[in-house]
This record gives sequence, structure tokens and C-alpha cells, in this order.
Amino acid sequence: MRRPALLAVSTLALASIVACERRPPSTASSTAREPTAAQPPAPDERPSEAEPVALAEPREVEIQTIDHVTLGATFYPAASPEAPAVVLAHQLGSTRAEWAAVIDALREDPAIAVLAIDLRGHGASTQRGGAAISYGDFDADAWARTADDVSGAVEWLRSPEISGVRPSRIALVGASIGATAVVRAAAEDRTLDVIATLSPGRAYRGVDSILVAVNMGPRAFLGVASREETDSAETAEALARITGGRTEIVDGRAHGVAMLGEHADLTRHVVSFLRESLAAPPVVRPGEAPAPTEAAGGASAQ
Repeated sequence: MRRPALLAVSTLALASIVACERRPPSTASSTAREPTAAQPPAPDERPSEAEPVALAEPREVEIQTIDHVTLGATFYPAASPEAPAVVLAHQLGSTRAEWAAVIDALREDPAIAVLAIDLRGHGASTQRGGAAISYGDFDADAWARTADDVSGAVEWLRSPEISGVRPSRIALVGASIGATAVVRAAAEDRTLDVIATLSPGRAYRGVDSILVAVNMGPRAFLGVASREETDSAETAEALARITGGRTEIVDGRAHGVAMLGEHADLTRHVVSFLRESLAAPPVVRPGEAPAPTEAAGGASAQ
């Protein structure tokens, strides 16, 4: 008679065990579980990459030089009106259009403002006081005045009521006779302490670029020249010694901006020099007199 009671008790105990196994886990046991890997955010929660800053369209401008030449130029604004700026001066017989690859690289984020000019007697710069001028008629004195074109471009940038910008720094870049123009302009303005030259010459068209540079003192300078263009290579090295700058001598005999087409990484090298130099503290501060430097010899005349 005791077996039914014993069977009932066993059945009840088994039911209790099953009920315990099916009970939901407690908070304590849930906390003790191994952490799971973080789930990626939903598509609308993923951090988005910074959008490129939209730049204003380039605009055609006119610049009046101190001797009344009207220069045609193109201004490429940066995102900020206080961004540094670069003035580009082309080589003989060319126009500002030759700088297209350099301009594209300078306008990559973070963009640097660019002012590309047509030197007097070239392109859209063929009027002086209402009279037509052409570089084919220039003598040495007229070629020397191309430095005024560069200085006029600098003053345009420094006139916010006209340009609409207040560049923190201004760099100069010139090719061939344009290199002579930027060196001569920089020699007259100590605050222009970032200079790059492509195929500089000792005395292109009878215009000296070494003697005027002797007292420039320290500058951030880059001279680029082809090894087989002896005059340019020697002039670049002489200017580098005068300024404490550096040179990039490349193989071949390409002249001016043609070197950029023959050497794939040269444009990047020039632009990197400009970016780094413009971001660094000024080499020559306004009002500071640079230490005199002895002339470097060895450059041949051309």
C-alpha cells in the first residue's frame, strides 16, 4: 500500500526539478556572461567622412603695375580669405596657362590661394597706359620691369578691398624669365621669403638675378634645374647658397615647366616645398634686416 504514495512523491520531485531548469536566468547570472562583440552602428549612425571644402570659382582680374601696365590674371581663392597665397610668373613667350598642373595641386585640400599672372607683353597683358606692348620689342630695361609685375600681383593680394583676401603669407614661383622676375621682386621685399624657381638664369635677356640677390639673406628657397642646362643649374645652386635654400637638379635638358612634364613627381615636390614653407614660421620677419651674404661665384652669363 505504500508504493502509490512513494510514486506520487517521486513524481512531485521530478516536476520540481524540471520547473527549476525552465526558470528564466536571474539578473546576476545574466551579468556574469561573457561580453559580446560590439555591433556596428546602423547605417544612419556611422560616422561620415569629412566632405571636401567647396572652393569658389576662379575669377579673371586685372592688376595695375606701378608703371601703368595692365596685367591679365586669374585668381583661385582658397576656402579661407586668410589662407596663404602663391603668385605664379611664367616663362618667356608663354602665359599663365602653363601652370595648370601646379594650380590643380595647390587647390587640393587644404587649398592655397593662387594668383597666376600674364607677364607684361604676353597673353592678356599687352597694354601700358593705353598703348600696345609686346615682349618681342623689349630691351633689357623692359625685361627688368617684369619684377614690377610680380610686385603688383603681391600688392593686389595685400589689398583686401580689391582682392577680398588677407593672405597670411605669400610665396613666389617663377619659370625662366619669370624666375628672374620673382627673385628681383623678393630682393626688394624681405617679407617675401618663400621662393621657388624653375630654370633660373644668371642673366636672361641681360637681366641679372645674382647680384640683386646677394643681400637677400635667409629665405625658404627651392631652385629646380636640368643637369644639362648648365647655366640654370649653376644659378640655382648660387641662389641656394645665398639664401640658405636648396636645389633639385634633375636629369635631362628640359627647360622651365617642361621639367614638370618629364619628371612625374616634380610637381608634387614643388608643391610640397610650398606647403611646408608657408606653414613654417617666417624666415624673415617684417622689419628684420637679413645678414649680408657674400656673392656666390661660378654662374655663367646667358
